[in-house]
Amino acid sequence: MTIQTETILLKEGTETPSGVTIESVRYAEGWDRVANLTPAELDRRLQAAGWTLFYMAAECGAAAFAREEEAAVRKAIRRLLRSEEAAKFNCLEIVSVKLSRWLGIIRARVSAHWRHIQEGPILFRPAAERATRLTFGSPIAVASPRPEHTPLPGAMLQNRAAA
Repeated sequence: MTIQTETILLKEGTETPSGVTIESVRYAEGWDRVANLTPAELDRRLQAAGWTLFYMAAECGAAAFAREEEAAVRKAIRRLLRSEEAAKFNCLEIVSVKLSRWLGIIRARVSAHWRHIQEGPILFRPAAERATRLTFGSPIAVASPRPEHTPLPGAMLQNRAAA
């Protein structure tokens, strides 16, 4: 199937709520194409289950050349999926696919937005933190990340006194 606007690619192994069924088809190594939902439908279903589909505002893109349209689009998307951002996020929403031809070679330019499915409204909050929920009136303990106070050496104290 051809990739088009509003196609969602989902990283394999992405955790989803039990009540949300996502049908997917293998697209590239480690990534599947969501077959049964648009981004808006997926967002509504996740919100109903108390999960969030985050939207990264910065648009990303890649271009590739090939002799066939589908091959050029696939190459461009694979470039996006191999980028540094792909390690951070678990979804990619395709927002545009532009094709141009020159001397029999096809150039595909794919634009997309990174998305991320996660339980809770705070992006990248560790699972252990999400599991620990504070209730009204519960005690809060804060651990200091700094080591114990160590006194300054005598020479530094004298320099401070002189200043």
